[in-house]
Amino acid sequence: MASSTILDVAAIALPHVSNADDLDPLNREEGVRVRWVDRAVDLGSPDLIVVPGTKTTIAALEWLRSSGLAGRITDLVHPKNAGGVGTPIIGICGGFQILGDAVEDNHGVEAPAGMRITGLGLLGVTTTFASVKTTCLVRAQVRDPRGLLSGVRGAELTGYEIHMGHTFRTGTNNNPPVPHPFTIASREGRIPSDPDQTGEGCLDETGWILGTYMHGLFDTGQVRRAILTSVLRLRTETVGPPESWGMSSGMEGELDRLGNVARASLDISRIREIAGF
Repeated sequence: MASSTILDVAAIALPHVSNADDLDPLNREEGVRVRWVDRAVDLGSPDLIVVPGTKTTIAALEWLRSSGLAGRITDLVHPKNAGGVGTPIIGICGGFQILGDAVEDNHGVEAPAGMRITGLGLLGVTTTFASVKTTCLVRAQVRDPRGLLSGVRGAELTGYEIHMGHTFRTGTNNNPPVPHPFTIASREGRIPSDPDQTGEGCLDETGWILGTYMHGLFDTGQVRRAILTSVLRLRTETVGPPESWGMSSGMEGELDRLGNVARASLDISRIREIAGF
């Protein structure tokens, strides 16, 4: 690790990875190194693991196991014969699905209809694929400020969802159900009418395993700084966070994000049809 690096973030380079730019705001922060990892031998002992989105969750899970990364990740997050907290991990969209107990494909979206595959078992959730894709802009607030989200109760963030299926908190003996870490204030500008639709994501009992469908989690400076500072404090009390953490990451990154949000929110095929392309 370079001498100027104070936090080492390992991003898992899943097959058919999507929305990889979710990591860009972290990579632009002073002292934070984001490295993409596709081999178990290269994972090492990072300060934070991020499992990003993927267009093929089931294939990604199979690849994680065949590559040895699944076992290495779970060993780091739940170290054997070791006290205290393991390596923090965040799963976004498909990465959230991967961290759960299982993924079910009843409609043949990615695999033969009726297939069920075991997830990494780090969060007490199960994902069931749907035949219709969810694409929407969201506004949310932090409502469970523990672990990775320490100190930011009520912090507001914006992002977007683009995924197949729904993820339900099921809970197991190893992963009991816990409160949602985020409250959805609006989807596509509309306040959810069903109270069951206001909770978003999952944060385990320790507070150091987080899953969410919200792309753009790291875009909000206050939330990004809280996550990085929490990880840093978990690792050491002797190093303070840079004052620049959480500040604007630059206009170029914001324009990239705006483009991604537009692509996720618009029916590009319909627009082309109307325009006669």
